[in-house]
Amino acid sequence: MESSSSLPRVSVITVNLDGQAHLEVLLDSLAHQTYPAAHIEVWVVDNGSRDGSREWLAAHHPQARLIENARNEGFARPNNQAAAVATGDLLVLVNNDMKLAPDWLERMVEFFQASPPDVACVGSRILNWDGSAVDFIRGTMAFNGMGFQPGHGAPVDSSEGRDFPDDLLFACGGALLIRRDVFLEVGGFDEDHFAYYEDVDLGWRLWVLGYRVRFCPEAICHHRHNGTSSRFARAGKVVLFERNALASMLKNYEEVTLARLWPAALLLAFKRVAVRSGLEREAFRFGPPPPRALPEEGASGSRPGKLLRALRRQGPIGVIRKVAVVIARAILRRWGGQTEESSVSSPILREAYATVVGMEDLIDLLPRIREKRAVIQARRRRTDAELFALFGDALTPVEGHPDYLASHAQILRVLGLDDLVRSAEPQPAGDEVVAAEQRA
Repeated sequence: MESSSSLPRVSVITVNLDGQAHLEVLLDSLAHQTYPAAHIEVWVVDNGSRDGSREWLAAHHPQARLIENARNEGFARPNNQAAAVATGDLLVLVNNDMKLAPDWLERMVEFFQASPPDVACVGSRILNWDGSAVDFIRGTMAFNGMGFQPGHGAPVDSSEGRDFPDDLLFACGGALLIRRDVFLEVGGFDEDHFAYYEDVDLGWRLWVLGYRVRFCPEAICHHRHNGTSSRFARAGKVVLFERNALASMLKNYEEVTLARLWPAALLLAFKRVAVRSGLEREAFRFGPPPPRALPEEGASGSRPGKLLRALRRQGPIGVIRKVAVVIARAILRRWGGQTEESSVSSPILREAYATVVGMEDLIDLLPRIREKRAVIQARRRRTDAELFALFGDALTPVEGHPDYLASHAQILRVLGLDDLVRSAEPQPAGDEVVAAEQRA
């Protein structure tokens, strides 16, 4: 490492919500970094913790600078708050449930300093807590703005676990380094995102505006998965996933590309509502209900026959979801005094309808999104065609339900999108909810 007098000053930022136990480990790992302590300042942004986090911080790490929010402000705004007042040349953003290897910061700074001038952001290799499997080594994105982490869960010594990229579309917001001046120049995290996909959006925006994001495989940290977000309802997360991804599309695509991809994104969003609800379309057809005949023993209309047909049509997960809906409705009617029509309060239907809520939120945010889009497009330095390679397989389905996969393929074919992003035939990557939670 070069002389300490010439090293950049680093501002480490972490956001906390009732995470005192996590902070103890993170701040201890920061205290044992090989990077000179005189060049490090630590900022903790507390989102209204009630577990004594702030009092513990004052008693055990008085050198850490604290920003106190009265309520949960999510992830995007707290990082922006600290970035605005930090004094470092470089910002380091780390989740409070991380543990950093002793040379992590030294590796990140050295890698950044050795990179070309247009590199503004560096991503870190993130492993699970015991170091046996990959948490993050690569960030890719479907065309609708939903991010993925290829290699997540792979053994660290496997070929997949060591398939390190040079450039990243985005660095995981749980462990990244970025030039402070560039972070502020491009607007930081989009605070309307609140949480989830704000790192995807930032990385995409950096590339559009002429910067680069690179990956440093030598810098290793460990993630205690879902240290904070696991306490929150899944339906609320789905709202953010759906809303934020679509908002990023509206801001970051060129006009011609957006016109081609937007209809497909909306159609597939409504398809996700349909397959996650477990409701049958036939129940909504106009006309009298069909007569119900009693099935003969062993006939295809018997319960075993229906189950086999359902498995073929919806897959095991679809059948499980449908059974869960039936059970939830029965419980609500028996114990909650609710009718069939009001059973949308069941967890399964709430998760399905969360996509609609996300789109309603998007409508409310449209005036601000339009303003942000105008700024980004006026400063654009790279075309969409130059960036598609960074997306990975941009036509990756974000839901694994068989009916969804069929609709996904049909929409791409009918709207002629395959050639637009020059992607190979997509393979299911799993639910985008899981993909987002992997980064939380």
